[in-house]
Amino acid sequence: MNKINARRNKALCLAIAMIIALALLPVAASAAGNTLNITPTDSEEIESQSNRFYFRDSEPPEVIFVNDSAPITIEGNGTNGYSGNGWAVSIQQATDITIKKGTIIKTNTTSPALSVPSNAMINGEGSDITIFNSNNPGIYFWGGGGGEISGTIGDVTGGKGDGIFSDGSVVISGSVGNVSGDGDGNAGINSAGSVEISGSVGNVTGSGANAAGIYSPNGSVTISGTVGDVDGGSRGIRSPNGSVTISGTIGDVTGGDLGIYSSGGVTISGTIGDVYGGRFGIYSTSGSATISGKVGDVSGGATGIFSLNGGVTISGTVGNVTGGGSGISSSGSVIISGKVDSITGGDLYQIEAQSYAVLDYTDGDGLLNPVICFPQIARIVTFEYVPSRPGGVSLKKAYITNGQKIPVPTVPGVPKVWYVDSGLTTPWNFNTGVTTDDIVLYARAEPDEPGSGGGCNGGAGALGILALALALRAKRKAKTAG
Repeated sequence: MNKINARRNKALCLAIAMIIALALLPVAASAAGNTLNITPTDSEEIESQSNRFYFRDSEPPEVIFVNDSAPITIEGNGTNGYSGNGWAVSIQQATDITIKKGTIIKTNTTSPALSVPSNAMINGEGSDITIFNSNNPGIYFWGGGGGEISGTIGDVTGGKGDGIFSDGSVVISGSVGNVSGDGDGNAGINSAGSVEISGSVGNVTGSGANAAGIYSPNGSVTISGTVGDVDGGSRGIRSPNGSVTISGTIGDVTGGDLGIYSSGGVTISGTIGDVYGGRFGIYSTSGSATISGKVGDVSGGATGIFSLNGGVTISGTVGNVTGGGSGISSSGSVIISGKVDSITGGDLYQIEAQSYAVLDYTDGDGLLNPVICFPQIARIVTFEYVPSRPGGVSLKKAYITNGQKIPVPTVPGVPKVWYVDSGLTTPWNFNTGVTTDDIVLYARAEPDEPGSGGGCNGGAGALGILALALALRAKRKAKTAG
């Protein structure tokens, strides 16, 4: 009897479980969100979709509102939604948004083609997805929290508006096609917060005299992924209150006024093509310009590379640096330990540095390229090893303002103690010593000293040199007068 009752109870429990599961199925389906067809024929079709999507009665009547927090899938049929009165999509609450392959959102509405709330994640499922608005931004992250694009979408275009516009930050971790803003003063990507690209983006274009390709008015621009050419009517990449950090790969960067502009410093450890600005190629108003990666030619109508309140350091590879006034200008120091093909200044100087310049760079032929410095840099400090390399050509020198302390050589393996005489008897005190004349400092070249192999390009041998070299305008004048 007990066994029979147990079997009955088990059967009853299974039946109850099935009834509960069936009852919950509609709830689970509803919580998973719904699919929005963006090519409806009339407002009734929209109203019929669980009353979650409704048509805005406006003129022109072009916007579909999605007023629900559940995840949503946007799916088109592969044909344009634009026939004079296209459909735009405005999502009010949902932050989990999937766009199916082949979807086209194309409109001329005064609302953005696709509006999404703060912290939204847009996941695209195909490079043939097109988002276009001829009268406003293509994608708009509203509400101040920004948003992210993951997955894959195609081209994004804003007409009389930015391609991608955000009240907060913009994060692109996926793949996006070409992004462009059309109309005067509109950017390809415009973010009130920061711009972070770790994925890939095609060409980014801003239009008009005041536009930027990538613009972050209050944050920083960080690119660790891949971006095509960046072109702005005014600035290629613009971060007036933050930094620009590029560790990824970018094509050519062009601005009608400034190529790359930052108030917080420009750091390039990745690879960039040519950089051009009508006024400055690379311009940092407060921080330093540091290049440890690879950059093509850098040119500006006034200055190629300009650091207004910082220094310029190049340890990587740069092509030809050209400025209509100066090639490189810095209110601090200019330190070049990498490879620069050439530096050309117009009516001013090849290098203009207010404090000191330390250079060791070669042109394409591997020869020392003479540099004319700012006249305030009036004293040359030559660092020599004893014994000197056979042939005895010193290739590295430091250039300092008259009466300034000599900077301590910081190259790895360089001796800590330098002497004012070739007999190595009187050490130079870098903490207190100043010079008002050209000076040569000497250090002992030990056979096993790192970097003591001969030649400016390295090589075997027990002897080595440390070099820093330039020709000074004041020095040349003095020789001519003599």
